[in-house]
Amino acid sequence: MNLNFCNFYLSHPKQFVKDILFKKSNTHNLHNYLSLITAILDYKFYNTYPNDKIPRANAINKIIRILALNVQETIITHVLNNEPQYRFNPIFINGQLGCPKCHVARDLELFVPSPKQPFPFDISKNPTISSPWDINKLICTFGNIVV
Repeated sequence: MNLNFCNFYLSHPKQFVKDILFKKSNTHNLHNYLSLITAILDYKFYNTYPNDKIPRANAINKIIRILALNVQETIITHVLNNEPQYRFNPIFINGQLGCPKCHVARDLELFVPSPKQPFPFDISKNPTISSPWDINKLICTFGNIVV
């Protein structure tokens, strides 16, 4: 176990209990979402398309968008509530899984391929998560989105 990780929880025992309960709840939710994805992959989309890969991809993309919107709503709510101490801590740090508590990257390497050329990306159809820190920056960014 990482020493920073241990020291954090040794000095914050209440946070340790909260995080254990949070992890249990999130693990339950993760299993439910994985079951839903499995059901989508197994579902027979009869008479919808000649190739049922399209409705499967649409259904999975919708699940990803729902989850991304939930994360984005949490981030924006902290900005709207003028909570400058809030810091969005993604679990991916420089291409590695990281701990949002101690910010130490774990030893798991992730391979994220880069596209060979730029491609258009429609944010109305694809999930995105931004991390605004200021209400004025948020307003400016929203005002510059071209639809």
